[in-house]
Amino acid sequence: ALQAENSLYMAYEMLQTFKTLNVKWKNLYNINDIYLRIGIHCGIATVGSFGPEDRLSFTAIGKTVNIASRLEQACTEDSILISNDVKQLIPGVVVTQVQSLQIRGIEQHIDVYTINEPYSLNKPT
Repeated sequence: ALQAENSLYMAYEMLQTFKTLNVKWKNLYNINDIYLRIGIHCGIATVGSFGPEDRLSFTAIGKTVNIASRLEQACTEDSILISNDVKQLIPGVVVTQVQSLQIRGIEQHIDVYTINEPYSLNKPT
């Protein structure tokens, strides 16, 4: 539960930081805003190394990573979507059910939520 709460807190902090950076970058470099879309799911993931020995690359794969990636794709700009599995680990966070996603390769629909009150999260120590 602590890891799920920490991941939500980190995601919220990332969104706030990007809002600040967008203002700074707009003033300094006159560039368009950069938006984040964050999807959070929990479960078992497999981490493997790929490529030749001199250029090894590590990546996480599996059902958990697939679901998190699909949540990210379903997100609106500057928002966080969490799965029901994450919601169950953090009973104090206030959320709104956004939709139920059917994800290719996953039999059941995944209920997803957006966070209403990010301030209800405990800051990690």
